[in-house]
Amino acid sequence: MSWYSNFIDNMAQSNKDYYKEITQEWINDTFEDTTLNTIIKEEKYPFNEQYKSFDVHIDSVSEVSTNLTKVMGDYIAVLFKDCSHRNYRGQKYKWEGETYLCYDKINKLSKVANAKLIRCNNEISWLDKSNGNILTEKVFFGYEVSSTNQQVAKTATVENRRLILYVQGNDKTKTIDLNQRFMFQHSQCYKVEQIDNYNQEEGTNGDVTMIKIYLVYSPLLPIDNKELNVCDYYAVDYRVKIDSDNISQIQGFQGQLTANVMKDNELATDMPISWSTSDNKTVSIDSNGIYRLIGNKGSKAEIKAYLTDNENIYDTITINIVDDYLPEKKIIISPSDVTELNEMESLEITCGVYIEGEKQNIAIQCIPSGADSRHYQLEETIDGFKVTNLKMDKNLLTLTFKADGCDDVELKIKLKSLL
Repeated sequence: MSWYSNFIDNMAQSNKDYYKEITQEWINDTFEDTTLNTIIKEEKYPFNEQYKSFDVHIDSVSEVSTNLTKVMGDYIAVLFKDCSHRNYRGQKYKWEGETYLCYDKINKLSKVANAKLIRCNNEISWLDKSNGNILTEKVFFGYEVSSTNQQVAKTATVENRRLILYVQGNDKTKTIDLNQRFMFQHSQCYKVEQIDNYNQEEGTNGDVTMIKIYLVYSPLLPIDNKELNVCDYYAVDYRVKIDSDNISQIQGFQGQLTANVMKDNELATDMPISWSTSDNKTVSIDSNGIYRLIGNKGSKAEIKAYLTDNENIYDTITINIVDDYLPEKKIIISPSDVTELNEMESLEITCGVYIEGEKQNIAIQCIPSGADSRHYQLEETIDGFKVTNLKMDKNLLTLTFKADGCDDVELKIKLKSLL
């Protein structure tokens, strides 16, 4: 071996560098002579779901403890070819179609780069209530190795011991709070009882790269979505509304669609909307809602507006391509589905007359009725009207929008009190 060849050079090195070189030379010479040699993908740090491939040896591990907590799991030992390789707890790896978490990182005092990983055997999903996005994360899911007695409740019989989740510490998982609930296998729910997220990783400027979460049984609730495997999905009401009904127009016609997002019955202006078409060869649509009819007469396509971060919240209309069509003038208001207004709260309503997506220069009147005129204020704005609730009223405030040649459009609003 080459490390025998120059005794003088070896003597001039420090003991640390000398033994490091000897070890690396030995690994280089023997690394290929084994069936344990393989390729593993390691996520880069800071964690961003980008991976790089490395030559490693992989072997099985038989143990039931992870950071001194006894759990059962699928463990593997990984030896990196590069002795200087370093990693972090919570770092994700991909090997043979599975995702692994590092729970026992490489010891910097060791002469070899040896780490232990545990297989992610499940995933958690939860709703980001700020934007309606469904977040998912791969986890290791296991029980404490303790009492095997069962706990009998009215709705289920479960193990009388806590579940343990090991999960990477990243921007998503650091939002998990106490009492947050997760669903597994579209059937059973558990809530967070304890979060161990205080073990700062060395060499990361105080970052917590691996989080341990303790879970206890929680019953399934009406606000949970079994199909999406998400707890508390209906705790926040999100709706998308396209500001148009179905459209029939001739080939070559072009227009623009708009849509609004309502969050708990209030207009949400900071939530992005995306567009899609069921048949791009019939009706095309871009990210701004501009559509064009390019198919043949008699064809049609479904246009979908949805939350960019959650395709399960959407609205659709159908666009038909016809031979000859007399465009219909239509009043469109936005938002169109507000039903109540708190005292001293204002609502700005944009409105216009449209012919198949194109706004016309036609004046619109807004005529109020129902509620006492002393209990609200109605003002005209550049794009429409602004209504302010001055005082609670037992009668609904009805706003009727009128324009020449168009059907009237009504918006009924309940004027509520502060309490």
